[in-house]
Amino acid sequence: MKSTPTAADSSSGLPPHAFMSTIDKRRYGRLLARRLPSVIQTDEENQRLIKELTELDSRCDSLSPEESAYAGLLTVLIESFEDARYGPEGSTPQTRLRSLMAERGLRQRDLFGVFGSSGIASEVVRGLRGISRAQALRLGKYSTSRRTCFWHEARPRGRRVSAASNPY
Repeated sequence: MKSTPTAADSSSGLPPHAFMSTIDKRRYGRLLARRLPSVIQTDEENQRLIKELTELDSRCDSLSPEESAYAGLLTVLIESFEDARYGPEGSTPQTRLRSLMAERGLRQRDLFGVFGSSGIASEVVRGLRGISRAQALRLGKYSTSRRTCFWHEARPRGRRVSAASNPY
């Protein structure tokens, strides 16, 4: 028995083409029965599901519709846990960037490709320059959380602010 995707499926974070195929309810049910996803309660569960999602992402071009739907479910579960546990309230894109760097063992020089130069990377890490939307998207390759968590709002190009007055 097959079902067609619903509008709710589009909020999973997966590209729209991931749900263009129909999902076989039996195959999807067997996949869920093997994996047993549930609301994440601990960091260990979160890491386990991140590992599963990373594995699925590594072969995103060859996923079945059921695996794509499962990846969407994992994304929602992980984001929900991380938003509740590490929510962005009171944090800034720069503090989230520094947290990501610490978690992944990244150094400032590891991010030169994201920011285009060592000078810009230095200014962003120190909070002297905001993170652009394009940079936020490139930062997403290092993070399992939403890429937009690194981007706050647009500022005119080239505008520098002092660390004390930086609203980001």
